[in-house]
Amino acid sequence: MVEQLPEGLVTPVLVIDADVMDRNIARMAETARSGGFALRPHAKSHKCAEIARLQLRAGARGLSVATSSEAEAFAAAGADDLFVAYPLWLDAGKARRLRRLADEVALRVGVDSVEGARRLAEAVRGSDRAKSLCRGSVSVAQARHVRPGLGAP
Repeated sequence: MVEQLPEGLVTPVLVIDADVMDRNIARMAETARSGGFALRPHAKSHKCAEIARLQLRAGARGLSVATSSEAEAFAAAGADDLFVAYPLWLDAGKARRLRRLADEVALRVGVDSVEGARRLAEAVRGSDRAKSLCRGSVSVAQARHVRPGLGAP
């Protein structure tokens, strides 16, 4: 662990032990492979295209991101499978951006309300790539659920 920053670095700054990072990326990829699941590491921890490329080359299926802007940035950097892990509330502008993105990459988006799922479905209606976009559960306390690939009940 670095206890003092090298001379001249001003915070905030990303300081990485490359050997540790490489081992962690490899270990996560192997855990996913041996466990038979698709790994989509959350890019919010690094927000760095170079690190994302290392994760993808090691075997990650795609990336998880927090916002549609992050999804656009990682798509521009070459990621073609993205999961927006936080629900989006789509206005007209965000809906157009999300639709463009859904046409470019395999895109999944978390939802937390029936209305959010409806807005998401409307935004990507007609997209050839938007087959199973919705992921999540809606208002469990009220026993209403959104099932993956099926939309709202």
